[in-house]
Amino acid sequence: MSRFLEIVRTFGPYAAIAACLALLSSTCGRAKTAEDALARRTEADEKLKGKFNVATLEDVADAADKLLGADATLRAQKAALERQVGKVKIVRVVEWRTLEVPATGTAVPCEPGGPACVLRLGDKLRARVPEIEVRTGKGNDVGLGHALVERTTPSVALLLDQPFEAPLSSSSAAAPEAPFRWGAGAWGVLSTRGSMAGAKVDFPPVRILGVLVEVAAGPGGGPGGVGIFGSVSGRWR
Repeated sequence: MSRFLEIVRTFGPYAAIAACLALLSSTCGRAKTAEDALARRTEADEKLKGKFNVATLEDVADAADKLLGADATLRAQKAALERQVGKVKIVRVVEWRTLEVPATGTAVPCEPGGPACVLRLGDKLRARVPEIEVRTGKGNDVGLGHALVERTTPSVALLLDQPFEAPLSSSSAAAPEAPFRWGAGAWGVLSTRGSMAGAKVDFPPVRILGVLVEVAAGPGGGPGGVGIFGSVSGRWR
């Protein structure tokens, strides 16, 4: 035991300093990676704005109330889903809009004596896709929405309004990140009584009342004595 304490007293402070430097290096690396990712995403957003007129509604709760209040199709889709799976939570609201473009293609003459054509070459068109993403009680995300095509000139007319049909649609998304599990690391303490260092175990975090609680503990020692390190921290969004 005395031999162990002697080794800890000798090399403990150096181990603590090395662990701190490694943590600092890792943190700086993650910050640089996040900064580069943000720059790439900002550049992509700017390119997207140059091609599409995209209206993304950021305040989900208010945006959902506003969109559902004015969109009977979305209200009916949400009600039908809740009858199947129970209450759902809206996690994303977005309304995609294209710019107005003139109708093009090969003209087909209207049938003599038939109804007037609703669309002529040169008439302006635009598409709109209101969409909400909801999360079920079991954690599944489901997209609800419908696509509209409108003639805007010479007068406004609705040409198409159809909800999404799951058998006819396709979607792909990145898998969610795996939850954090057990971890390990080093700890160090500098005080007026001397230094202490040792190893620690990071327990899998748990969520309590919306707060992510993280616990770590481990033994160690040094000139300051022998003891057990312990910490509890919380994270929230």
